[in-house]
Parts: sequence; structure tokens; C-alpha cells
Amino acid sequence: MRLFDNWECELFKGSNEPQNHFMRGILSGFFTGLFGVEAEAVENKCIAKGDVFCEFTIREKTSFKD
Repeated sequence: MRLFDNWECELFKGSNEPQNHFMRGILSGFFTGLFGVEAEAVENKCIAKGDVFCEFTIREKTSFKD
């Protein structure tokens, strides 16, 4: 999923890491409700890092065990 002209990331231009925390939460909740399994949105590209758009991958959330 790609998002252009994102207000949240425009505020943090020059960052070294993705900054779209609000939208990641919205997307995670939406797809969790849609599919009935816990989902997470991972931001692969970000306007704040200098990319042209923010890009997200939606996947099933997994638990990390030691």
C-alpha cells in the first residue's frame, strides 16, 4: 500500500527511520478487524526518509520467542 502527501511524515523530513506511526496503527487495526487475525503494518519506505511516498506491507503479526 502506498501513501502520498502524508502529513505525519512531512513533519519529520530528514529522519533516518520511518515515522508514520499513526497510519501503521490504523492499518494494523483495520486489517485485524477485516481478517480476524492480528495484523501488523510494516513501513518499508517513508517520505520522512526522503522517499517519494510511504509504502506499507501488511502481514500477520508473529510472536518472537527467545
